[in-house]
Amino acid sequence: MPDTENSKNISSRTNLKADANPDNDPVSEGMNEAKKETTKDTNINQQKLDNLLSLSNNVIFRTTTIFPLDIFPTTLVIDYSQIHVISKMFFLSDRIRSIDIENIAEVTAVVVPFFATLNIVEASSPTTPITLKYLKKDQALKARRIIQGMIISKKMEIDITKMKNDSDLVQKLEKLGSSKNFGAV
Repeated sequence: MPDTENSKNISSRTNLKADANPDNDPVSEGMNEAKKETTKDTNINQQKLDNLLSLSNNVIFRTTTIFPLDIFPTTLVIDYSQIHVISKMFFLSDRIRSIDIENIAEVTAVVVPFFATLNIVEASSPTTPITLKYLKKDQALKARRIIQGMIISKKMEIDITKMKNDSDLVQKLEKLGSSKNFGAV
């Protein structure tokens, strides 16, 4: 009799193991679902990073201060999401300052007969604007209009990064950032 009871117990354990299908196990299902979500999040983040890298190489506009008047010229580079101010401090040394478009509070151009000065005010430090002196007038005004157009686009939640193949993007940003409607240059 004990042998039959042991064989029944063994066969019931075997049946339990056979019934315990790993596909029906809630813990296994949860683990598989978590792995799928992690993989999906990783793929999305990788795609976002790749998009940012491709956009960071796309320069919308670039201008530099005039050398004889500025011994160590400063360069302004505008891309799809930031501006970069590259200041020559001394021979073979640079200071690079990058500012996100949404962090720019104001951009102004002071125009004199031959040159212009571009002032960029960050929202985080409004008392210390970034100043680029001795720019060509047309270049300074164009940079101001482009940056102003980008600021307006950001506020209106227009994603210009999706318009990188638009050949007229610079003209559209300039027109949007132009203040001719208000009596200015």
